[in-house]
Amino acid sequence: MACYVWISCLIFFLRSCQASTDAPGLIGVTAPGDIIISGLFPVHEQTVLSMNVTKPEPAICNSLNIGGFTQMLAMKHAIEVINNSSLLNGLMLGYEIYDSCSDVSTAIRATMAFLNYPGSCAQEHYNTSEPPVRVQAVVGEAYSEISIAVAHLLNLELIPQISYGSTAEILSDKMRFPAFLRTVPNDYHQTKAMVNLIQNNGWNWIGFITTDGDYGRSAIESFVSQASELGICVAFKVFLPNFLSDKNTDTKINQAINTIRKNQRVNVIVSFAKPAHMMKIFDSFCEETLGKIWIASDSWSMSKEVIHKSKLTNIGKIIGFTFKTGNITQFQNYLNSLKISEDTFKENIFLDHDQADVVFLNDTTNINNTQESGVNVLINNLHRDAVYSVQIAISAIANAVVYLCKEINCKEPANIHPYEVNRFFFQLSLVYFKEQKSYK
Repeated sequence: MACYVWISCLIFFLRSCQASTDAPGLIGVTAPGDIIISGLFPVHEQTVLSMNVTKPEPAICNSLNIGGFTQMLAMKHAIEVINNSSLLNGLMLGYEIYDSCSDVSTAIRATMAFLNYPGSCAQEHYNTSEPPVRVQAVVGEAYSEISIAVAHLLNLELIPQISYGSTAEILSDKMRFPAFLRTVPNDYHQTKAMVNLIQNNGWNWIGFITTDGDYGRSAIESFVSQASELGICVAFKVFLPNFLSDKNTDTKINQAINTIRKNQRVNVIVSFAKPAHMMKIFDSFCEETLGKIWIASDSWSMSKEVIHKSKLTNIGKIIGFTFKTGNITQFQNYLNSLKISEDTFKENIFLDHDQADVVFLNDTTNINNTQESGVNVLINNLHRDAVYSVQIAISAIANAVVYLCKEINCKEPANIHPYEVNRFFFQLSLVYFKEQKSYK
C-alpha cells in the first residue's frame, strides 16, 4: 500500500476546500481575485450509484483520474502564470475549480454552486454586495454530455463556457449554445480524417465502437454519413455505456467482445470509447491473436493507461488521432517543483481508488521517495493536448478581460457581467474560428 502514499497529496489538494453542508459532496479548490473563473474537471472517473435512493443525496466519487487531475492543475498553474505577469495590469484572476467526477449530476450541482445557489465552498471569499453570479467564465468540461448539461444552465446568464475537450458537433449550434466555445475542433474534422485514412488504404469493411451519449452518437453519425458517400460499409455498431458507473457496463463490453469475435472479416475497428472500455476489451483478447487495425479517437488515443496497463501484444496495430499541442514545458517544470510536505500527511488520508474506500495510513516514512513517485506518475500520465487546450482557454479569457477592463473599472466586482466577457471573448475568437474554417 506504500506505493500509493503519493495520492494523499492529491486528495489533500482537492480537500483544501470542501463544499459547505448546504451542498454536500462537492470537492474543489478556490482562490480569491478580481475576476473569478470556474473550472470543471473529471478528477474522478465514476460515481457509486445506489439502487434504493429515497432522498436527494450527492454521489460518491471514486477511481482517481490522473489525466483529469493534471488538467485541473494546468488551469491553476495557467492562472498563476497570468497573475505573475503584467498582462492584467494589477488585476488578479481567482478561481473556483470543482471535480465533476465524470458525472452530469455532480457537474450540475457544482454549476449551481458557482451560480450562487446555496452551498458553495467559496462563499467565505465573497460578500453579499457582489453581483448574483460570482464567476465571469467557466473552463470545462472534458466530456460532451457534461458540457451540454452545464451549457444549458450557463445560458441563463450568458456566462462564457470554454471546453478543452468536448467535441460533439451539436455544441456548435449557437442558437442552442450561444455562450459555448472550445479550444478543440468538433468531431466533424476528426471523423473526416478517419474516413480519408480508411479510403486511402482501401479499407471498406469497418466495425465501430462508441459510447452511448452525445459524444459517441454524434461521432458515429458524422462518420457514417461521410463513409457511406465513399462506399465504406460499417459492418457493426457497438454502443457502450457512457458512464463507467452504469451497472450494465461489463455486460455491454462482453457483448462488444462477442461481436468482434463473430465478425472475423472485419479487420478495421474505429473506436470512440473511453480508455477504461478499451482496457477491458484488449485484456479480453490477451490470449488471442487478433491482428486488427484499431483507429483510436482522441478520447483514448493518448491514454497511458491503455498503453501501459493493457496487454497489447496480439491485438494488432493502433492508429490514433489527437489534437494539436504546443509548448507545455513551463507546466512540466511546475509539476516537477511540486512538494509533499509533512503537513500533507497530517491529514493522513489515502484514496484507494480500486476499492473506492478511504483508507487511513500509518506509515508516513520515506517522504522524499513518495514525492518522486507522485510527481513521476503525474508527468507520465500527462495528456499534452488537453493541458495545452486548458492553457489556451485561460489565455483567451485573460485577453478578453484585458479588453473589457479598458471600458469599465474591473476593480469593482459589481461592474463585471459575464455576458460582457462573453461578448469580448467572441470578438477575440473570430481569428480562431477562421482558422478552423480553413482547416475544414
